[in-house]
Formats: sequence, C-alpha cells, structure tokens
Amino acid sequence: MEGIYFYWFAWMGWIVTTFFMDKTKQRFWYTAIILFSISLSLTNVQLLTMTVSGTYLLLLIMSYISFSRVKVRQQVYYFIASFIGAIAYASFCLFELYDPVWIFIDKRLIVSTLILYVIFMLVKTYKMRIICSIIAICQGDLFFSFVLRTLSFPYEIGALLLLDIIAITVLTISVWEGILKMTVYFDGYLLKWNKQKQTTYK
Repeated sequence: MEGIYFYWFAWMGWIVTTFFMDKTKQRFWYTAIILFSISLSLTNVQLLTMTVSGTYLLLLIMSYISFSRVKVRQQVYYFIASFIGAIAYASFCLFELYDPVWIFIDKRLIVSTLILYVIFMLVKTYKMRIICSIIAICQGDLFFSFVLRTLSFPYEIGALLLLDIIAITVLTISVWEGILKMTVYFDGYLLKWNKQKQTTYK
C-alpha cells in the first residue's frame, strides 16, 4: 500500500517533536512541516502540464530555503551531491521502467538504500543529509517525469510512493544520527567512570 510508510513515520515524527523535544522555534517548524506534509499529501497542484503533489512542493521549497542559508561554496558542493542522488534516483526508475522483471524487492527500499548510500558518502552533517536527500529524491522524480512526458505517459510528481521513499530515507538518517549520539554519550560516560575508578584506587 503506497503511503503507509509516509503516514506511519510522519505521525511518529509528530509525536517525537510534540512530546519529546524542547519548546523551541525549531520544534515549532518541525511540527508544522510534518502536519502540513500530512494534510497536503492528497492535494494535487496543476503546474502547466504537470500534476504535482502539494507535499512534494512543500518539502522541496522548505529544503531549498534551508539549502540557501549555507555558504556559497558549500552550496555548490551540496548541489553536486544532490544532483548525483537525483541522477541515481532517475536512473533506477528508468531501469525499472524498461526492465521491471529484475526488481523483486520493494522499490521503496531499493531507492531509499541507493539515495542513502550516495548521501552518506558525500554529505557528513545530519541536517544537510536530510536536506540533500529530500532535494535529490524530489529532483530525481522531476527528471523521471520529463522522460515519461516524452513518451506521453501520465505521471504524478510527488505521489505517495515518493513520499514513502522520503520517509524511509529521513527516518534512517535520523536513527543513525541517534545511534551516533548515544555512542558518544556512552563513550563519555565510560571514560568518566574509568577516571573515577582510577581515582578511587589511588
């Protein structure tokens, strides 16, 4: 069922931001984006000859706004990283279109893994991994739609399948970041405990 991952993980994210994050401006924006993403998921916008999901536009615009706040040199690098991810996304979709027999695993998991590999290889910070992955997936879907238009195939940009891919990718990046923070915390705790132990036995 398309959209199941998106709705499930989005509501999980809303619970985390609402009940477990400190009351800051950042928390407000995270919560607002999640709620608007859910409410716009079934809304379509007609742009010229293209049908575009409301959530797709929201996530892409917010990602571009965040992207514009980094330094110009970093923007160039992150643009290249996002573009590589977009090409990887579009290439896989084209491969699936022309030879779908070979795809025996859920497409959402394969594409998410592909994007995660590219982003983890090229981007090192948590925030920019989230932003670059969203831009890569959205732009990749746009590139793929251009190809389908030349073949006269109808296609909705930012459909629920794409939102599933974004949700899986963002959740995986967030879980990995949480694991890293827990590792650093426990390393510091063990180091402090060892120092106290050595001091006690002296």
